[in-house]
Amino acid sequence: MTRLAPRDPATDNVQVLPWSGDDRELLPLLQRGGATAAAMIYDRFGADVHRAIGRCLGPDVERDDVVHDAFVQILRGVGKLRDPAALRGWVAAVAVNTARSELRRRRLRRLLWSSEPVPEPAAKPVDPEARDLLRRIYARLDRLGTTERVAFVLRFVERHQLAEVARLMDCSLATAKRRIARASARFAELAADDPELAARFRGAP
Repeated sequence: MTRLAPRDPATDNVQVLPWSGDDRELLPLLQRGGATAAAMIYDRFGADVHRAIGRCLGPDVERDDVVHDAFVQILRGVGKLRDPAALRGWVAAVAVNTARSELRRRRLRRLLWSSEPVPEPAAKPVDPEARDLLRRIYARLDRLGTTERVAFVLRFVERHQLAEVARLMDCSLATAKRRIARASARFAELAADDPELAARFRGAP
């Protein structure tokens, strides 16, 4: 069951406590909608969605907006889901697809308005070396096509198995392998002038 705290006397709003049930209980509650649905699904999957989108986009000032868009899509589509066991994987796929759509939108925007500035990172790692490594990685990823970029991130950054990459990208296993191979080869070309970066991803599983 969903857990509701007493009403907040200051606002007269019902407070939603952290979800402690499983997805079999959660799915029907989400499908009923209502004021608590958004809070419950964010409590359950917020960290996963932030991480997936953050890895696809890189450090980015607009990341929170993209996360918001993903949860809008999740709340709109959850009513069609029938298998509670598929909920977590479906949410992850929506997050990845939302990130892909954002990357495509940016690519088109850059083509139409080539002078548009690139968003600055929203939150930089404390470690200067880590910050520099991220900058170098995403400078190369920015030169990959959207599909190859997402395939590379899912496989080599998120470390998903091939079958999971295929599921998240809604393609066959053979197609996922081809995308990963193309992305890996292209990234290696782009990182050829950076021995440390090339070595980090050389032979990645």
